[in-house]
Amino acid sequence: MSATAARAHAPARGAVRFEHVTKTYMPRNGRPGTGVTALDDVTLDLPAGRITGVIGRSGAGKSTLLRTVNLLERPTSGRVLLDGEDIATATGPALRDLRRRIGMVFQHFSLMASKTVWENVRLPLRLAGVGAAEADRRVAELLELVGLDHRADAYPGQLSGGQKQRVGIARALVQDPEILLCDEATSALDPETTHSILALLRRINRERGVTVLLITHEMGVIQEICDEVAVIDGGRVVEHGPVWRVLSAPAHGTTRALLHSFRRNSAEELEAEVADVEHGGGARLVLRFDGLRPVDVAAVVAHLQHDAGSPVQLLASSVSPVQGRPQGHLVLAAQAPDAGALLERARAVADRVEVL
Repeated sequence: MSATAARAHAPARGAVRFEHVTKTYMPRNGRPGTGVTALDDVTLDLPAGRITGVIGRSGAGKSTLLRTVNLLERPTSGRVLLDGEDIATATGPALRDLRRRIGMVFQHFSLMASKTVWENVRLPLRLAGVGAAEADRRVAELLELVGLDHRADAYPGQLSGGQKQRVGIARALVQDPEILLCDEATSALDPETTHSILALLRRINRERGVTVLLITHEMGVIQEICDEVAVIDGGRVVEHGPVWRVLSAPAHGTTRALLHSFRRNSAEELEAEVADVEHGGGARLVLRFDGLRPVDVAAVVAHLQHDAGSPVQLLASSVSPVQGRPQGHLVLAAQAPDAGALLERARAVADRVEVL
């Protein structure tokens, strides 16, 4: 059994808690009242061994929050706790030890062009004084994990974007961290490559028990990989919870706006989508599913058709699992003698129903 396989049931490590964290950037003149507050009284828990996504618009404070975990940014006030220990004041050897417990994956890879894949991954170990045999063992294991053992002698300029990011992930893991910070790690990649990198991060999370904090502006990334999501706006966390619940019932305007730009499923947009679809007339209904019940599309259509006593036509469908809970919508057309009764029947099989 490989070392990676042996970790398949590794215990979760690296619980992080932000307590009333504020970060204010002061101008050089230092005049009172002229600073810029990037984080404003943030309190947030990142459970050990989970993948938490932080999403928000540009300039909301996402990257600043992430960088307080490894103290690339020190909070102006408040505390950052790692497994219950306040790390915000760490300096010298304590700071070096802290940063070895935290790996970081960058948006633009940050690889050394003059060094091979092997040398890039091995570099943190050389700087930490790890023995050659142990360093070579770790590098070989991680290059196999990320699927690049056959490119160990290649240089960054010979790699695709996805391969470069895999090198960056291997390098971030080489000191066996408890926490992996991912700062827009897929935003420079195409959709297919993004999917493969997210699958790799999920595998690493499950096999190695590593806590992942992922910063993104893409709701699709949150839906695909994260267990929990925190929405940040103006330096404040405005919404936080399990991904399926936040996506099914967003409570804050920022969350709703970000979700709308991803799903594009308002009544007006769905009406435009099905405008040219021929149907036999009658009522057009939108059945929405929020992850609160199982969804069998064929059974839903058959149920309504039986009750309506006339054909029910499926005009559009988009239902997919979010953390194993089906979410999405169906657009149906039905001729029924009693439109009110049909609407009530639809409400019995869906979480929300609208009439187009």
